Amino acid sequence: FGQLEMQLKNFGAASKAIVKLTEEYTKVGTKLNDLLSQQDPADVDSGKAKANITTVVARVDRRVKEMRETVAKVNALLGDEKMLADIRATVRNARGFTVDAKKLTGDAREAIGKLTGRVDELTKQYVAVADRMSGTLGRVDKVLAKVDGGKGTLGMLLNDPALYRSLNDAGDRLGDTLTEMKLLIMKLKKEGINIRF
Repeated sequence: FGQLEMQLKNFGAASKAIVKLTEEYTKVGTKLNDLLSQQDPADVDSGKAKANITTVVARVDRRVKEMRETVAKVNALLGDEKMLADIRATVRNARGFTVDAKKLTGDAREAIGKLTGRVDELTKQYVAVADRMSGTLGRVDKVLAKVDGGKGTLGMLLNDPALYRSLNDAGDRLGDTLTEMKLLIMKLKKEGINIRF
């Protein structure tokens, strides 16, 4: 009888250990279910639900899809020979305008330097504007060189044909303005500025 009693005690202890192990596994299973349960990322963002593995995977999937769409758009832009040719032509035209504008700035400085002492204040103001314009044109030239070389994120913006047309229109207007400024400078060189006090 003693040996049977000993075996029953061992069986009782083993039963308690199994029950305790079952409780622990139940807690682990509950936590795993929480980590893997379907949650709407919008509910997580609003605080209605806690983030878990499925919401992280959903966000990663969404970002991968967005990246694929962006890459497809870039590839479409880079594969469109007419669009690339138009972009290159626009960049070349813009570069030509910056060269003309820099020359015009130099011509304007020369003309202003020949004016009398009475226009000294006007000269100082114009030189400051010309310096800012020259610096700006230099930065624009650098940006255009990067775009011409296919660098930067501007390519995404150039995918919009309306922007391309707008840029061409602005280029035409800039060319007209430069022509008018050249004529004005030539007139200033010949006639000077008549200032009356």
